[in-house]
Amino acid sequence: KIKAYQEMQKDLVDRSKNFSDGWMRVVFLNPQLDNTINNPVNQKARHVQLDLQKQQVTNTIQGLASEYGLFFFFSGACQFCHEFAPIVKKFSEQYGWQVLAISLDGGKLDDFPNSQPDNGLFAQWQQGDQGQVMPALFAVNPQTGHVIPIALGMTSIDQMETRIMSLVGQGT
Repeated sequence: KIKAYQEMQKDLVDRSKNFSDGWMRVVFLNPQLDNTINNPVNQKARHVQLDLQKQQVTNTIQGLASEYGLFFFFSGACQFCHEFAPIVKKFSEQYGWQVLAISLDGGKLDDFPNSQPDNGLFAQWQQGDQGQVMPALFAVNPQTGHVIPIALGMTSIDQMETRIMSLVGQGT
């Protein structure tokens, strides 16, 4: 019985190898089926792909910055807001965004000393069951009124980039 099992296993291994070899021949002859072209596994190609993706993110976000401004909602009493302000400032400088800091309680931030009082936009843009989340960063097109939520709560620049690319339909 063991010999019969081993013979059957060898037959299955041989068939599997033949199938695998055939599969690879088809992939090699039909590059549109080769997943490694779009998702390289070669280290050098992977670095090139990552550089191209980063450039696409930079171009997209800089393009948005030419049409949109950032509205940064904060509270002077919110420690997360104080910690997020330098991140927002760095993000805005990195991509060329104009930032309008809007204080919900009249408080101030060192990074944005010329903040404006909220005129009701914060409550209007944060409708829904999730409640109001601070800090909050929105990209706003003044021509069209289109609003893109960039960050709700404290987040990193990488996370903001990912969110923007997802929300503008160009996921990385």
